[in-house]
Amino acid sequence: MTVAALTIGSPAQAQIRMSEGMYTLYNAVVRMMDGLSTHDRRKYEQAVYTALANLDNGEVVRWYSDTSYNHGAVEVAATARLSGRLCRRIYTSVHTEKSQVNDDRWACLNESTNLWEFIK
Repeated sequence: MTVAALTIGSPAQAQIRMSEGMYTLYNAVVRMMDGLSTHDRRKYEQAVYTALANLDNGEVVRWYSDTSYNHGAVEVAATARLSGRLCRRIYTSVHTEKSQVNDDRWACLNESTNLWEFIK
């Protein structure tokens, strides 16, 4: 399980706190894609956190590279309480010139630490 940092105020005021977890959040997905720059990876990760903190079920946030064909989307598919924690299921897609990778996983908020925990 990867833990990534997201400081929660209200959903509209959510702030991303850069951490080790930010850069390894979707390491398995990112590793499968050739040519995704650090800047594009950050855009993707910010889209994930924006979706978790701000979107309603069924809404999508999209990101686009400033320098290449790379782009992607994150959709919030469901929100539920699992084992007493607020959890959200997200679908992600990342497109590069060489590949397309789709992924889905649950993220649950640990309310005592304000960290999202991603579960495959």
